[in-house]
Amino acid sequence: MATTTTTERDPNRVYYRAGGFEQSRLILRGPNAKDTFEFIPIVDVSNIISPDLELRKKLAAEVGRAVREVGFFYAVNPPVDPKLMGILIFKFHNILIEANIIPIIDESFEVIKKFFALPFETKVRFYNNSALYHNIHAVAN
Repeated sequence: MATTTTTERDPNRVYYRAGGFEQSRLILRGPNAKDTFEFIPIVDVSNIISPDLELRKKLAAEVGRAVREVGFFYAVNPPVDPKLMGILIFKFHNILIEANIIPIIDESFEVIKKFFALPFETKVRFYNNSALYHNIHAVAN
């Protein structure tokens, strides 16, 4: 019979996966709390090359709102032939292989992994947003 080990999770932290690794951050409460979102915005980008300027403006406003409020969005219905997209991805991957870029990307992810494994006190020195630093420092102490 296999045994599984579970680790206790701090109820004051939110846990998520990023870059293939489990990460966590403090849950900000009270005056330190930030607005959050309930879902990832889904933006239909089919009108991105529309000849109708008003449709493109509407799309730009929708993208702008998603980026301001959440920071990213999920684009659906790009006006690209799926076969062409597959060919482009295949060619791009081959270019990366031929240019020997894949090992550089792998090495970059290893450096990122090592950075995020550092103690909080070490990582926080690299923040360049003083307001963010002060909020994190206030919550951590």
